Amino acid sequence: MALIAASIRINAKPTLVLTALTTTDGFRHWWTDDAEVGREIAAPAIFRFGGIEVTFLIDRIDRHGIEMTCVDHKNYPEWLDTHLAFRVIRDGEGAYVDVLHDGYRDKNGCYGQCVEGWTHYLRSLRAYCETGRGAPHLNATELMTSPNRAAPRSFCRGQSARCLRG
Repeated sequence: MALIAASIRINAKPTLVLTALTTTDGFRHWWTDDAEVGREIAAPAIFRFGGIEVTFLIDRIDRHGIEMTCVDHKNYPEWLDTHLAFRVIRDGEGAYVDVLHDGYRDKNGCYGQCVEGWTHYLRSLRAYCETGRGAPHLNATELMTSPNRAAPRSFCRGQSARCLRG
């Protein structure tokens, strides 16, 4: 199994960072504008990227972050059974965010592109927490009507329909 691990420091209050990582509104400002995130263990967290949808069940949600397991997908089998964890660690007036995405079957296919995607989306998270303006995937209905968001970026750069693309 392959793992993606990354960390980023954010110059914002840890409570703000935690809200960005554990609520529907938070995810919509930095990852994808089409998200529905539950607030308790075993609740679904659904993220849509155009024709791609991934459904996670929340394993843990608390004052340290969120962990979830992908239990269903539409057009994105690479993430099925993967485990995604975000942890917020206080650092003075700011915070570090660690992300672990494990359970990839191998490092072929979309894995390398997802490494790049997580790098981009962690920067989007930092921008959102520090400035109020992230760069989430925007679905077609939002592209022309969202002045408070930066330009979208592909989650995966490849041409594969299996990659989460912005």
